[in-house]
Amino acid sequence: MQGERFSTMRRLFNDEKTLVRVLGAFGVATRDDLRALGEAHDRLDLRGIAEIAHKLKSACAQVDDEATAECLDALEDAAAMGTSPALVTSLVDEATVRVAELADAVDAYVAAHGTDAR
Repeated sequence: MQGERFSTMRRLFNDEKTLVRVLGAFGVATRDDLRALGEAHDRLDLRGIAEIAHKLKSACAQVDDEATAECLDALEDAAAMGTSPALVTSLVDEATVRVAELADAVDAYVAAHGTDAR
């Protein structure tokens, strides 16, 4: 799965050391964005939720996680349209789990290759 998930990044950064460094930075930034998403949700800031979902959607697409990108796209649309709070909460919950799993996979890849960007 990791090879498939990171194939776009591998094409962009064919040097393993650079790939690991970039993925490490991705993992840190993604976790920061997840915290910001949770804070925006706690404030019921739909505009903030939509903006963070858009940012995370792009990040997930860069590492070939299309399913998570699609979930974030649905969240972005729901927040931008002011959909029911229950639906937004459900999508935030799903996106949070999916993005956290992706960040864990990135962290595992970085750890397995002996570099930690933190």
